[in-house]
Amino acid sequence: MNSPTPSRSLRIGELAAKVGTTTHLLRAWESRYSLLRPTRTVGGYRRYGREDERRVRAMLALRARGVAAHTAAAEVLSADRRQVEPDARGRVGAVGGDLVVRLGDRLTAFDEAGAHALLDEVFRDLSVESAITDVLMPCLHALGDGWAQGELDVAQEHFASHLIRVRLGALAVGSPKPDAPRVVLACPQGEQHDLGLLALAVVLGRAGWGTCFLGADTPVADLVSACAAVRPALVVVAGRDPDVLRVQRRPLGALATTTSLVLAGPAASARLAAAIGAVCVPGDPVQAAQRLSELHRTQQPPHV
Repeated sequence: MNSPTPSRSLRIGELAAKVGTTTHLLRAWESRYSLLRPTRTVGGYRRYGREDERRVRAMLALRARGVAAHTAAAEVLSADRRQVEPDARGRVGAVGGDLVVRLGDRLTAFDEAGAHALLDEVFRDLSVESAITDVLMPCLHALGDGWAQGELDVAQEHFASHLIRVRLGALAVGSPKPDAPRVVLACPQGEQHDLGLLALAVVLGRAGWGTCFLGADTPVADLVSACAAVRPALVVVAGRDPDVLRVQRRPLGALATTTSLVLAGPAASARLAAAIGAVCVPGDPVQAAQRLSELHRTQQPPHV
């Protein structure tokens, strides 16, 4: 078999072999940090390109120097953001990872004033979209990993989540135009993690959407009732746990027959979406918002 040429897209196994790592690690970096941004074939298979390879190699180089995974990912993504203003681009590329670490330190120390002061600095120097993608989401991923590994306790995780929720909630306040497209956003019953979805609501609101955010642990029957009242252009159901979405497969499939249903977040898969008549939109909140806007414009499933 011929080795893949640099110009064509790669399967995840080919990419792992080319850069000298494992598919398990690449999948973890994709789901935790959105480090990889694959396209999909008609059959739903992920394909990875040159930019994915570049980000992985940069990540591996930082890890080889002893940089923690979440910090390395933040640095790679910060340098890669096109949304950053020219006068802030160099600063983010240089210290984006440091901002994540500093924010995490203040949150885990229950330093409310210090965390708010640092976030004031972040939102002053960066666009909201870059702040979410380069600082808030990597910090949340890192804190979640710390809790899962027993390095943080429940109180620290709850304090950090609440403070970030307050900041995102303040950004979500807006007055959409009367003719703005509406979107309903919810996590299915059993899914408690909704901060990524709230970040998506913020980005969509800034892009001109009218958002109806239902949040965590929403029964599908209640989501149906909300859709009947709101009549949204799109309905986004998101989560972190794939099992939660699979359990709700039948009611979500019924919902997809009456609405334009989108599955998002780490739990979403192209296979499940295709099986229930929905669309899968992966990626961080900024990427997902861009693809949702494209979907609304074309009313056709995007190639994701």
